[in-house]
Amino acid sequence: MTVSAWLELDKRVYGRGEVLQGRVTLITKKAMEVDCEVRWVDVYGRLVDRFRFREKLPNNRYIGFSFELKKALTVKNRLECEVYSVSGETLFKTQQVFIVTPDPEPWDDYVVLIWNPGRTREYLEKIKALGINAGLVHAPPPGPPPEPTPYLENLLDTNLRFYLAQLAPRWLAFYHQTGRRGEEWQPLRDAYKATRDKRLLVRKNCLNDPVVAMAYRARVQDIVRCYMPYGPLWYDISDEAGIGDLVGPFDFCFCPHCLNKMRDWLRKVYGSIEALNEEWGTSFKSWDEVVPMTTEEVRRRRDYNLAPWADHRTFMEITFAEAFRVCRDWVREVDPTRPVGLTGGQMPSAYGGYDWWRLTRFLDFIEAYNIGNSREVIRSFGGKRIIHVITLFDVGDEAKWMLWHHLLHGDRGVILWDYDDGVGKRYVVEPSLEINPKGLEMRETFLELRGGIAKLLSLAEFEDDLIAIHYSQSSIHAHWMLETEDVDIADRSNFDERARSEFVRLRESLLKLLEDLGLQYRFVSYEEVENGELTKRRYRVFIMPRSIA
Repeated sequence: MTVSAWLELDKRVYGRGEVLQGRVTLITKKAMEVDCEVRWVDVYGRLVDRFRFREKLPNNRYIGFSFELKKALTVKNRLECEVYSVSGETLFKTQQVFIVTPDPEPWDDYVVLIWNPGRTREYLEKIKALGINAGLVHAPPPGPPPEPTPYLENLLDTNLRFYLAQLAPRWLAFYHQTGRRGEEWQPLRDAYKATRDKRLLVRKNCLNDPVVAMAYRARVQDIVRCYMPYGPLWYDISDEAGIGDLVGPFDFCFCPHCLNKMRDWLRKVYGSIEALNEEWGTSFKSWDEVVPMTTEEVRRRRDYNLAPWADHRTFMEITFAEAFRVCRDWVREVDPTRPVGLTGGQMPSAYGGYDWWRLTRFLDFIEAYNIGNSREVIRSFGGKRIIHVITLFDVGDEAKWMLWHHLLHGDRGVILWDYDDGVGKRYVVEPSLEINPKGLEMRETFLELRGGIAKLLSLAEFEDDLIAIHYSQSSIHAHWMLETEDVDIADRSNFDERARSEFVRLRESLLKLLEDLGLQYRFVSYEEVENGELTKRRYRVFIMPRSIA
């Protein structure tokens, strides 16, 4: 080797509107004349731009060059520097990778994502043939400083976008994360059933503990800084979050942090200890004595004054929503350009924290399971301001119908569950990497959804027939208590909340009736009613499905 080259870039990460500045230093002690070419090549191997020059050596200077990055079509790119003799013989090669951060999505089109983390580049090339154009990257768990994963490199090498999943699941979904392994959740419930010891009603990783919150703030922001250059489609705070395990009932939280914060909240709500005692039917002498009642304690009163229990449920819903708000704010302090939200959202419920009126105030993005009409509730409260996608666990005609149904309800994408080989619903079968015929059958629908129709529908406005349906979180609380009078809270599961709730079935039946009549409606929250929304929009009908609280 008679000559070498030193390739320098002014930085590694750029925005699409920026100009890359670089320089080449040619190093040799031999008198010679050479040609040098610097090529900008994307991950598809396409030549985007190039800079060529001829130089007499040795010299005492570097050669500067620049590329306008508005031409970038991939996130990952490389510069190749090649030095030739004047006769065309290659004398030296070197290269450097650089990143062009994509602009934030306008979310006026459709994205088809695959939920299958940690897969190979070959797998990702296969799914692209099915019309899938994005994946996910799991945020690293607490531990060493976060670094981009090899799977992210595979996504970049195949030019697939991604969302950054689960920034703080051990904070917002602690008992679901651990409960799936048989840890924490069920042993805690069993212990409480045996002892009724209120000291067990303390949530680990308490949402009101400032020390815990500050630790998560630091971790969340480190993760966002690490992955922000690669342009996540959105930041997912947590999947399948809940105060307990999803919406499974449990009387969290009686820790000092929650009790002190709840007392401050009650002081604002009631104004005086006398007013609280009158409402609760209690005789507290000071605010420091105030403690809410558990399910068993309020049932033993037999007077159906649920306030000491129901106020606790409301406070925990405020706590849950506030935790999402602060997480969103932590992300925005680092990257204010991308949506922040949750996946695996649950049904409106007395436990779990899911008061969708509160949650939709703070989220840009929601993927919620359509249980208990949660999707219609979110659509009513968030409108086009909130980006919606669904998770699809199936293939075939019903799955296609579901995609179109939700597109017409405002969806902008789908997350495909492609994880369990045993059920025969994989899109790409591993390890053979064969495309499943059932997955291939979905390709036409994916391409059609991405072919422009979602862009057109994004311009449409959702209309209703001026029918308002009361969304009463207090009634959700009250009906839970009335329907479970003879049920031990420790025996009531997350599944029971969905399968055994008469109030949920009532709401579902009402919506089916209206839709079968060709009518469209909108949920109106308790706060909107109090603020005069019914008269402002001139609703013609206000339906209060068993609103009792």
